[in-house]
Amino acid sequence: MAGYIGSRASVVSSGAERKKTFAITTTTTALTGLVYTPTKVHVFHNGVRLVDGTDFTATNSTSITLTVAAESGDQVVVVSYASFQTSDTVSASAGGTFQGNVTVAGAFTSQGIDDNATSTAMTLDSSGNVGIGTTSPSSYYSKDLVIAAPDEGGVTIVSGTTNTAYLMFADGTTGADRYRGQLAYDHNVNEMSFATDGSEAMRIDSSGTVGIGCVPNSIQSGFDTLQIGGNLTLNVDSTGAGAGVYMGNNVYRDSTNSRWEYINTDEASQYYQANGTHVWRYAASGSANAAISWSEAMRIDSSGNLLLGTTGTNWATTAGLYAFNQSALNVTRSGAESMNLNRLSSAGDIIKLYKSGSAVGSIGAFGNSGVYIAAPTSGGSALVFNGNAPILYPAKNNSGTIAVADNAIDLGASGVRFKDLYLSGGVYLGGTGAANKLDDYEEGTWTPTFENGTFTYNVQNGTYTKVGNLVTIACNIGWTSRSGSGALIIQTLPFTPINSGNTYRGAGSLGTISGVNKPSNHQMTVGVDAALAKIFLRYFADNSSWVGTNVGDLSASGEIQITVSYHAQ
Repeated sequence: MAGYIGSRASVVSSGAERKKTFAITTTTTALTGLVYTPTKVHVFHNGVRLVDGTDFTATNSTSITLTVAAESGDQVVVVSYASFQTSDTVSASAGGTFQGNVTVAGAFTSQGIDDNATSTAMTLDSSGNVGIGTTSPSSYYSKDLVIAAPDEGGVTIVSGTTNTAYLMFADGTTGADRYRGQLAYDHNVNEMSFATDGSEAMRIDSSGTVGIGCVPNSIQSGFDTLQIGGNLTLNVDSTGAGAGVYMGNNVYRDSTNSRWEYINTDEASQYYQANGTHVWRYAASGSANAAISWSEAMRIDSSGNLLLGTTGTNWATTAGLYAFNQSALNVTRSGAESMNLNRLSSAGDIIKLYKSGSAVGSIGAFGNSGVYIAAPTSGGSALVFNGNAPILYPAKNNSGTIAVADNAIDLGASGVRFKDLYLSGGVYLGGTGAANKLDDYEEGTWTPTFENGTFTYNVQNGTYTKVGNLVTIACNIGWTSRSGSGALIIQTLPFTPINSGNTYRGAGSLGTISGVNKPSNHQMTVGVDAALAKIFLRYFADNSSWVGTNVGDLSASGEIQITVSYHAQ
């Protein structure tokens, strides 16, 4: 230095120092127009050095205030000194290189760090962004710390084998604000967990099982599992086309027993698919960690068939619903109805039938209790089943509305006839009154015999036709020997005649007669004795009363053919 403490102000040079002399002309305490560094300035008043902070104040680098005012004729000298410098230093303005280590006890601020090698290892830019392996951390979205990692590069957090290490996300310095989000790895059990809002949200255990919102159960090896919220599990049991994929509620694959078990005490259900087959199944409520016994509810097999309540396709003998791919819908049930179809509100079609996309018929509700089967077009025929009485009604389709139709529907046609009609009641023909009712028709055979005498028969043929209560009988009775006597009466009629005091008689005719020796000028006649319910034979002459016949009138052999009609009871 050119100036020394205690020297007269006049001997201080202006080389390394800056000096300004004030010739005082009036009383003053203010010295202005200065440039100095506080604490690096000396003030001399009439050659006497003043004490900084006691005799003067110098804090703003441009002016100084004297404690005791200078008077006119005084001289005040202000000397300011440059910063102290030593050799072997790195200039703050020009920069340089440190050959050894640098230790900073306080905060370290820099516009950039260069290891002076062939590339920049780390950069701390003027915004406080740190780049490792990159010189431009500010180019990235999250730029506070940017690491440019080469192949197999990255960041490593080292902990002990029983320790847990964290990567924390904080929004405060107290409580859970210090770890609102976190990623933790527990080396003791080799599990990784993720937390949000200060609580664990997801965990991956050592087997790769993932739990979201829960700690996952211990899963059997070979079952890759995602467990959500405790009860929902997603499993894959292998790889490739035959892999089994499972989605379950309250079910997990236990690692110890290698079986499906309940997570909690409750019901369980599961969907799985493997080898092209999809299965839905369920289990009744069971205890936590107990084995599950499944009941299958539905499956879609690899052929695209939908099966409910069954696992096979044998619909003919096994109960279930079978919806075969591009084929029939079959419903099988043991001991009860197989299908219920319910139409609410108005009556009308319940089932529509189609052929190649065109309607061919329908089955529907008639009124509140009846059922109809109908043709699809207006004017087409229909059949109505009365739900309150044992009656079938002919009906027609009237523009989509089914209505009964009196005297409008034919049963068969001239070239399209029904074969046999079995009735236990009657048929009303040409009207609806009692006189129009035909309640019986019957054909059959019977065996005619003579009531009196003894005969050796060689022919005993009898037939009958009954229409309503009108019976027409025919018989052919022949003999090869005879004996005895008595009236010629043929018995026994197939139906009992109406008996009205023996006043009602049936009438008939005779066919071939042989072996009958009738009186001269007499004709044989035949009728029905209603009271006796037998056929009688008589002789009549012109304008005379009848004459009875007798077995003795017959030859040793002969034959009589008779046709008779009468009204049966």
